[in-house]
Amino acid sequence: MSSPEAASTSGPSGTPHNYRVVGILLAIGSGVLIGSSFVFKKKGLIASQRGGEAGVGVAYLKSVSDLFD
Repeated sequence: MSSPEAASTSGPSGTPHNYRVVGILLAIGSGVLIGSSFVFKKKGLIASQRGGEAGVGVAYLKSVSDLFD
């Protein structure tokens, strides 16, 4: 049997409202992290290709300060 409190907090699909909020926040947070990771990687790769030696494609991993120029 379901309690009256559980019925008042669940949405139309039967899941509690808190789970939806947590799910939406997780989706937004992961999107921001993935997007910022892509931007940092792209900026680092572009910076590492400027006047560098051939074969040194991961120089962006060594210089964090170049990401924030």
